[in-house]
Amino acid sequence: MHEWARDLNIGLETSSFWIAGVSIMMHSCCLETSIYVLVISAIFQQTINNVQRQCFETTTKVSDELENHFPIQDVMDVLKFVYPQYWLKPSSEQTSLVHMAILKDFCSQPKKLGSSQTWIMVVLDVNVLDLEFSFFKITMMSNVQWAMD
Repeated sequence: MHEWARDLNIGLETSSFWIAGVSIMMHSCCLETSIYVLVISAIFQQTINNVQRQCFETTTKVSDELENHFPIQDVMDVLKFVYPQYWLKPSSEQTSLVHMAILKDFCSQPKKLGSSQTWIMVVLDVNVLDLEFSFFKITMMSNVQWAMD
């Protein structure tokens, strides 16, 4: 069981655990100085604040890395037209044109690779994409019922 107990020697509440009837005081070690100190509420709160700050910084870095390695949300949404369920909707033929425009806009521009200075040249030829998309659309619409069975 954990509790904050007053240490009469220092006059402050320290973090302690009761294990098998014995009170064990928590100590904290400063990594830079290797000095151990009792965990008082101020140190405990400071530790919590540091952990929260480091977690926030880490999640921000991970999020930034993911954004650098994956297309923007609009492009990710467009990619749903590769699934048969997309083509079951009555509006799929019209929305596919809008989605195709987003995809063409995104893929027909050179892209900077992450935070580096490396550029990726155009991924798709827009003219070829237009030709192939019409065949893709016909194929998907013709086979959607079969694919869903």
